[in-house]
Amino acid sequence: MPFDKNYLQDRKQFVSQNKICSNFHSVQIGVPQGSVLGPLLLIYLFIDISDLLKSAPELNYILFADDTNIFSTDAELLSDQLNNVNDWCIANRLVINYDKTFQVIFKASTKSFNPLCHEINISNKALEQKPSTKFLGIELDSTITFKEHFKCLSKKLNINLMMMRALRQYVDQKTMIDIYYSFFYPHLIYGVDFWGHTADTNLREIKVIQKMH
Repeated sequence: MPFDKNYLQDRKQFVSQNKICSNFHSVQIGVPQGSVLGPLLLIYLFIDISDLLKSAPELNYILFADDTNIFSTDAELLSDQLNNVNDWCIANRLVINYDKTFQVIFKASTKSFNPLCHEINISNKALEQKPSTKFLGIELDSTITFKEHFKCLSKKLNINLMMMRALRQYVDQKTMIDIYYSFFYPHLIYGVDFWGHTADTNLREIKVIQKMH
């Protein structure tokens, strides 16, 4: 028997919660999480999922790992084409997780709109409208002001600042510099080419935290 079939065949799983275990059930589809061959099999998944773009070619896509982002400037077209995406998922034995599927309407801050006119449906299920979304570690709000991103960034920097203050009395200056570039600085520069043009009011708070270290 080929190794790949031997690896995936007759696998079973169960759920354990509060020391109570469910019965074993056979795994019909999917890849074991945390497995050595998981990353290799994920590459094959990328090859298969690239066919998704053909199901609704009028839409724009950004695919990263197992996340799919779909864009359109036409709400009616998007709602119609998403049904084709759903049909593709059903045909490929994939299930859309509606708890993690939502829409964000990006617009100019001065432009008003009626949310009901931009309602997006998949199989007669309306997608939740959210004011922001996280994309590759950066919070994107609907008007691209990066206010939500700076709230998250400030929280991360303050946590690292408290850690550095607690360690200051136990380590020398060189070690503190190493800690700064290992824990504080990466948060500070991540995506700066993207959000660096934000308003001065957002940058001011980050500069204050930076000087406090």
